[in-house]
Amino acid sequence: MEQESPASVSRRVTDESRDAPVYGDRAPPPPHKQADAISAIMKEHAELKVGQRWCLVGSDWLRSWIQHTGCTAFWQARPDEKAGPPPGPIDNSKLLNEKNDRKGNLGIMKIRLSAQEVLDFFLVPKEAWNLLSAWYGGGPVIERGTKLGGMISRRVKVDLHPVFLVLGNCTSSGSPAESYVRTYPREYTLKKVLADLNSEAASGVRTMEEEEPAAGEGKRLVPMEAETNQKMNGGPSEESGDDDSSRVRLWWLHEFVRSFPFKVGERVEAHYKGNWYPGDLTKLPKDDKYSRYNVLCDVDKDTENQPATMVKTIRRIVKKEGEGQVIKKWKPVEGRVLLTELGGLDIVKNMVCKLMVERKNSEGKWILEYTPKPWREFEQGDQVDCRDTEEKWLAAIVRQVRNDEIFVHYIGFDRKWDEWININSERLAKSGTKASSNGSYTNEDQFISSSGMIRGSVGLRNLGNTCFMNSTLQCMNATPYIANFFADGDYKTQINDSAYKSHGRIAREFGSLVQEMWAKKPHTVAPRLFKGAIGDFEPRFQGYAQQDSQELLACLLEGLHEDLNRVRKKPYDPNPVIGNGE
Repeated sequence: MEQESPASVSRRVTDESRDAPVYGDRAPPPPHKQADAISAIMKEHAELKVGQRWCLVGSDWLRSWIQHTGCTAFWQARPDEKAGPPPGPIDNSKLLNEKNDRKGNLGIMKIRLSAQEVLDFFLVPKEAWNLLSAWYGGGPVIERGTKLGGMISRRVKVDLHPVFLVLGNCTSSGSPAESYVRTYPREYTLKKVLADLNSEAASGVRTMEEEEPAAGEGKRLVPMEAETNQKMNGGPSEESGDDDSSRVRLWWLHEFVRSFPFKVGERVEAHYKGNWYPGDLTKLPKDDKYSRYNVLCDVDKDTENQPATMVKTIRRIVKKEGEGQVIKKWKPVEGRVLLTELGGLDIVKNMVCKLMVERKNSEGKWILEYTPKPWREFEQGDQVDCRDTEEKWLAAIVRQVRNDEIFVHYIGFDRKWDEWININSERLAKSGTKASSNGSYTNEDQFISSSGMIRGSVGLRNLGNTCFMNSTLQCMNATPYIANFFADGDYKTQINDSAYKSHGRIAREFGSLVQEMWAKKPHTVAPRLFKGAIGDFEPRFQGYAQQDSQELLACLLEGLHEDLNRVRKKPYDPNPVIGNGE
């Protein structure tokens, strides 16, 4: 006798029912038949594959359902001998991030960073979720795709923390409408997203469909299920959207506060220890050793030495016209924005990015008129590649423009490195042409570089007598789980900005270092930024003298433990353990 397929099992059990509370669209079948149906689906999906769709189910609810049905498909949760009552409607509300953006009923379902599999939720195939939801109702549905990850050991995994792209179709007025949401892996780039949209436009595939709203919600537009991960791992379309054959363009909303450069002698207020003090500006950050504003405050003018107050933040007493105004402007997706991974893109805020999709009309013309300007005609908010004082090209953003100079901020770095650069300087280059894009390894061979060298096998430069540090870093980089976690970028969703002392800096710098060590181009790496971070975390490592490798390893692990701690707010303990615990 042939074994029934999951599909036939699903069809058979839907026609059977018994006297039981009805929470979903139809009455659930007898408990043992529910267990048979779900077990068959779980068996068919025993091996994770790219392109599958999985859903999260709260652990408390699923354990109650297992106890009720006697299902043995989940080895992490086994039923007792005594059957339990029906579990009631599915409740996934405890899994959701408190700051979920539900505005516009778009259905952005971000889960808590602290949520852990088995402890907080179980993963079930989409087909199993459809049955459970039909029998018991409830929700909300939290659906995720699979992706191929790992550097040393390749594996398929469920992408629990994807990037949510809110796509709005461009109207004749130049504003987006009919927004819908798509999820993409953090390793995806907007160039690949654009290639997908162009392929869909060329083939006539619909990009969205109307879905019946949930209770209490208005209608919303959601994406049709696209095998984005299969495209990613099979190679993206070569069409980038920047030639005559393209049918789709992407625009991103740039928001910035309008500001004007300060001048020596201006009347300003200095922010010092929570208070604002009026005074005269005597020195700009570019002229100060520690990149601070020097202000001679009015309260100090009567003193003998007239000491200047050195601060990072000042403001004008009398604002200029338009100063402080929030400017919103749609800008084309190009340059570095087009090539950087979504997980490292600064326009992605809290794993959500809002974009406008412009498609050619029936006459083959664009809705919006756009003429690319010369890249050296800078405006506030433009992005540019800059060569720093250590001859390294970095991505930067233009904060201010004056005469023939621009004030740039290096993206991802402290603002103490901000500086004025002449617009004609050879230290500037068009965005995306010089600075390396984040995570360029994702669609290349994972182990062999273009020169035939094994990926990840790079040298670390000594910064003085820092061989103790380099040996420790090489050991950490050669540990499979650690290398996979940081090189894949998984750490970015787990960083705890409220961590003691380092505030996530150790994890960020170590993660960036690991990703640089696994870049596709063979090279040597100078871990200066990491050394600065570990030195600030533990002052004994600030110098360039020889230290103990084991002590550095312990310090690094402690820093990573704090920076990646899932407990954002540690609970208050009224009775802490003191001494030997007695």
